Amino acid sequence: MNKPVYEPVKTPLSRKLEYFRLRYLPVIVFLVILGIVISLWNIRVYNPTFVGKVEGDMAWLAAPETGVLTLLAADQFDRMQQGDTLLVIQIADTMQIQTQLEVLRAQIDLLRSGQDPVNNWQRNRINYAGLQLDLMQERIALATLDVRRQQLGRTVSRQQQLAENQLVADQELELAELELDLVETEMRERETYIQDMEALLAEITERDVSYSGEPDDPIRAAVRVHEREIEALEQMLKPRVVLAPFDGLVSQVLYPQGTIVPQGELILRFESITPRRIVGHLRQPLLVRPRPGDQVNIRTRTPDRLTAATTVTRVGAQFVVIEETLQRPGIALETGLPLEISLEGLEDMPLVPGEVVDVILP
Repeated sequence: MNKPVYEPVKTPLSRKLEYFRLRYLPVIVFLVILGIVISLWNIRVYNPTFVGKVEGDMAWLAAPETGVLTLLAADQFDRMQQGDTLLVIQIADTMQIQTQLEVLRAQIDLLRSGQDPVNNWQRNRINYAGLQLDLMQERIALATLDVRRQQLGRTVSRQQQLAENQLVADQELELAELELDLVETEMRERETYIQDMEALLAEITERDVSYSGEPDDPIRAAVRVHEREIEALEQMLKPRVVLAPFDGLVSQVLYPQGTIVPQGELILRFESITPRRIVGHLRQPLLVRPRPGDQVNIRTRTPDRLTAATTVTRVGAQFVVIEETLQRPGIALETGLPLEISLEGLEDMPLVPGEVVDVILP
């Protein structure tokens, strides 16, 4: 009896697809996702050896003397060139200087009363010294007028502000401006007189050098001492001009123009727009011991993830506390070995001072 021949039952395509979906597709999806995760980890999330910060020049400018901030030449975000005037401070304590000028005037009057010529030669020398004393008197008077002019200038400024708000009569403002004009006119006349006297003394000295006196002449010695004191007071009356130490911009202003700033008080922060170096901190444990000249790779944290090679220039001697903004999250206090990294080879990177970069040791 012949056995029946059975044909294999054909598996429908839907069953085959279902079998592939249940058995092989999860493995394929897992492998693809694993490859994507590894790729993203290496490109975007890779933990660098350590983090570095791009640094530029920065300076806090403080008041050299207690005075009025008469000029603030730059506002926040203004760019300035090296040597440009940033601010001008006029000394505020003019009463003390005026008192010192009065003391000098009394001392000069005492010298004048003590002159006692005994012969023509001494009389000529004492007359010469008298001209010098007159010159010093005029310079003291000029310095006193300068103090008065500064005080009147501040008074006129206040009167103008009050007049704009209609808080003071126009007559008072006109009187203050008139007094200021009179003082300035007298100053110009005294300056002309002082220049004429200096020219006369120079002519007399060239004609007869004996008028200059010997080194041990007590009158000449006293005159020289007072001349130096007057020059010192004149220097104190001059406004203090603060210049930009380098090319950069003003990032912060703490005092507005016209305010009184105490000596040593910070006025503004000035920053360079050009990076100078990269500073990073190598955390423990130290897997490698970097040395000056070792090559490192710098990678930016911009979307294009630029990478370039440079070298270590200097290595710190001790572990120091890392800047708070560069510490890892969740760590209250973190230390690291500081490294200074050169910018050579990074010219194509648009680095900005303050920018955080990844530093990778080979």
